[in-house]
Amino acid sequence: PELANVAKQLEVMEKPRDIPVPLSQDDKMRAYRQARRQRLIITLIIAGAISFFLALTVFMAFTIPN
Repeated sequence: PELANVAKQLEVMEKPRDIPVPLSQDDKMRAYRQARRQRLIITLIIAGAISFFLALTVFMAFTIPN
């Protein structure tokens, strides 16, 4: 029983494992640039897919005989 009480007290005193680390200005800028780059790539992929399907639709509209 005594060890159980000690274990409960130690459990409360444990530090959290994921302590947030303060970011420097350089780290923030690096993360911002990386997020911008990823957003640009996603936008270009979506625009490319839309353009492809639009071009395919126009091509099919003019090449399929009535």
